[in-house]
Amino acid sequence: MAGYVEERERLRRAIADADLDDGARGEGMDFSLRYAMIRETAPHCGHLDLLREATEGPSADSRRSLPASNALACRL
Repeated sequence: MAGYVEERERLRRAIADADLDDGARGEGMDFSLRYAMIRETAPHCGHLDLLREATEGPSADSRRSLPASNALACRL
């Protein structure tokens, strides 16, 4: 856990003065901070929901009626 906390703080310092639309700082990197944050976060959609549901059961939000394909896509 200590390694995670150190890395998190290092990244927070690195982007402290950045705007979400600032370009990446590395050579050959043609994307914004906004894109990088979305790209790194999006694959984890639903992971915490799955863990929470496994321990607490489904919430009202997860019981909403969604088309089966959407519900399955969010859970994968």
